[in-house]
Amino acid sequence: MKREEFNNGSVRISNDILTLISAIAASEVEGVYSLVGMEGVDMTRVHSNQIKGVALETDGQNILIDIDIIAECEGKVNRIAKIVQKNVIDKLKLMTGLDATCVNVQIEGLNC
Repeated sequence: MKREEFNNGSVRISNDILTLISAIAASEVEGVYSLVGMEGVDMTRVHSNQIKGVALETDGQNILIDIDIIAECEGKVNRIAKIVQKNVIDKLKLMTGLDATCVNVQIEGLNC
């Protein structure tokens, strides 16, 4: 859980929310068929504790994310992985103000 102190209190963002943001950001990328274990699931209707294919670790300072995806056959998998990394980093920053230290993308399969 990430916690920030402010003059009038504190804000805590749970790891479940960071995981959900990361999963949605990855699934938005063109060329990503799904997260591993989430085939055919509408990511906008998933509860954070149902997410598969995303593992997140934080030590209070660093956020490390592992994302396992299934890519579409038509895309170049290295390009898709780089865009996933960028989208996850950008969405986390936009929505929480937090920086991901490391986003590892593993392509587990292809949907042809």
